[in-house]
Amino acid sequence: MGNYTAMRTCCGNSLCAPQFEIYVSDRENLPAQNPETALTKRNKNDLQEAEPLKEQMSAIRESIMLDSQYRDTSFDRSRIQKLESAMHYAKLLRLKVLSSATLPKNLVISINALGHENSLRDVKDGITYFGCKKRAKSQGIGKGPVINDFVIPSQDKYLAEKHRGQHFQIYYDLIKDAYYVKDLGVGFGTFLRLASQLILKENYLLHMGDNFILVNLVASPDHNSPRLRLKLFGAPCSGDVFYFNASDYNESVIRIGRTTKCEIQIEDSLISKVQCTIYYSLEGWILVDGDLENDRTSTNGTWLYLNENHELSNGMMFKSNHTLFQVSIV
Repeated sequence: MGNYTAMRTCCGNSLCAPQFEIYVSDRENLPAQNPETALTKRNKNDLQEAEPLKEQMSAIRESIMLDSQYRDTSFDRSRIQKLESAMHYAKLLRLKVLSSATLPKNLVISINALGHENSLRDVKDGITYFGCKKRAKSQGIGKGPVINDFVIPSQDKYLAEKHRGQHFQIYYDLIKDAYYVKDLGVGFGTFLRLASQLILKENYLLHMGDNFILVNLVASPDHNSPRLRLKLFGAPCSGDVFYFNASDYNESVIRIGRTTKCEIQIEDSLISKVQCTIYYSLEGWILVDGDLENDRTSTNGTWLYLNENHELSNGMMFKSNHTLFQVSIV
């Protein structure tokens, strides 16, 4: 096992992280987590125990700065003309609903180069916006403007009003003939299920079970390979910080999961014995879902928060607004 230090603000551990290596903040852009709508298996008794996770997300907002800004191309006439021409050759995107609290199972949402084929917004700009409300909040007399192309209704009227806005977008790239998904910082977040190895980057946010892990890359004393800093959010380890040196993990791995053999042990019934594995290579710090040594994936998945544009490909799964989608590109 490699060397690491941990800061346990909730457990009273005496090993503390240097104060100058910690914390960036943005209270507005990170989504709240709703444990009642998790797409993993649980019973009713677990829901009450998961309630504190809503408060945990407030703490995450204080510890991560995510860029939820996006370029508005609605009035770029040159681009729209090119999109219209691209309709003759552009790939088509299909989103299939695998499970949802409010949408019919197996519903297929069709998106082309101009946007959603049955857009509520009725603006063909190559962007499809999703949210739990059709319109923005009214600023005066009458209804607010239509801002979403597709609505994923919420079962909770209070939450629907609280999270009124554009939750995530799908954007068509003319040059690459590809579709990209990105969370817009409203609602419960948009997360991609990891199906292949992921090169970890600064401020990545991982979701597993009822827990979140914030990734930071910290300069090492020799200024060569960056140290890996992982901060946990979610009971009972909220606030715990772990450091790992790259030189210790060229030939060994960091395991995160429920068992005592894991370098980071998390007591969460929704995560696997070995939920994910991390190691260091010439490419950087690499994360793989599940137990890499035994070639076994996790039961409920390891998820990446999509605060940046992420290219969609066949078979990908992502979740947002209590709904799980599968991607098909034709």
